Amino acid sequence: MVTYDDLPNIIGPLKRAAIDASMADDGWAPDIASGESWYSFWGWLPNSYSRPDVNGEGGGQIEGIGSSISFDGIRARVDNATSRWLSPALPDGSAASPSLTSARSTAATLGASGTGGSFDADGVVERNSGTVKDTLQINLSGAFTTPFYEKYYAQFLDVVHGIGVASAMLEMNYSVQSQIWSSAGTDAATLCDNARQALTAYADETAAQMLKYSLTVVSTIAGAVASIATAGAAAPLVASMVVIGGTATMALQATEAAAALEGSSYDELMTSLEGTLETLATKIKDRESALNTMMNEALETINASPAEFDLDKYSLVEGDYPGTAEMIDIKQYRADLVSGAMKDIGESLAGAKASLESISASNPSPRHSTIGAGSTGTHTAACALKELTLGCLASTAQEYERGRELFNATVAHFFENDATTKSELDKVAASESLSDLMGQS
Repeated sequence: MVTYDDLPNIIGPLKRAAIDASMADDGWAPDIASGESWYSFWGWLPNSYSRPDVNGEGGGQIEGIGSSISFDGIRARVDNATSRWLSPALPDGSAASPSLTSARSTAATLGASGTGGSFDADGVVERNSGTVKDTLQINLSGAFTTPFYEKYYAQFLDVVHGIGVASAMLEMNYSVQSQIWSSAGTDAATLCDNARQALTAYADETAAQMLKYSLTVVSTIAGAVASIATAGAAAPLVASMVVIGGTATMALQATEAAAALEGSSYDELMTSLEGTLETLATKIKDRESALNTMMNEALETINASPAEFDLDKYSLVEGDYPGTAEMIDIKQYRADLVSGAMKDIGESLAGAKASLESISASNPSPRHSTIGAGSTGTHTAACALKELTLGCLASTAQEYERGRELFNATVAHFFENDATTKSELDKVAASESLSDLMGQS
């Protein structure tokens, strides 16, 4: 089995095979008597042409009567078909691996997975949010609890799940980029070597050849990508990321593509090689375009509904939470449960933010502009989604910490004054237009 590392050494023999096939079209074959260093008509008649060396260089000089011929056009045709796979060299995927790890860590922390990677469905954020919820609903009372629950539990979880979905999309992208390029290189090398064999066989036998090769890059993409429709706690939000459940996932998960090399002449075989290499480039483009569509639509969704992805953008609306005249009832140890749980959540958010920040700003997969979705591939869309998602996560973490501080201030004020003391959460109310509600005792 050939690999991408073999491709530079295949090109020279491919050129000689193409020249042999072209000469065979006109009845010329290597002259055995000359050690196959000359072409003779029918393989033995006089007036021979010199054969190129094993790397396809030289050749074409006449021995006998007549003019020399040039094989430069054939060599140029091979170069035109193969050069983009060699210069610049294809990436090997390793540069995308650190970003994959970072995106996967953020997604997992926030309850999502883009590529079937492991995540804890009962992780720190989920588990401690449950503690906040239960304590607020069962063990604390006062007018402040309902709006506090709405923003810092219910809406907060929706927001972190949304950020988790966006992070899972980045995970999906970097998973593809980390895995497909070694397969793409193997495909390119194999197609060229198959063409060399077919051209050689044609020149030797003057017979039609057909080789059908299943592109490994396609199966690799399928293996690298799993729909995030099964992305744990974040699954209910997938529907808002329109493309995930539709065309992008279908395109990314295509499992079969074959490139057929066939022909009964030099020109037919070369045309077939050019076509199979174009098929490979197009398959990569299709998959990268699907990833770009997915990430760009995520950007549009986040920008269109910022409150669904940034807790600071979510405002409570006065009148949605009828006030109550009950006394505030707080037990210190129960308040400590809420504050401690929120502190743990805040630390997890800080870790998720650090992971997302570590995604590289450099393109992990540079290549020739005609391979895949241009020379930058998916990098532009991934960078834009990373920056927007990171901004949402940083803002959400800051706002959540503000909520914890306000909760702590309310508790402290309560114990300093007595159960009839006005809640310090009127600070929240002042910014949320809920001063009347939050001021009740």
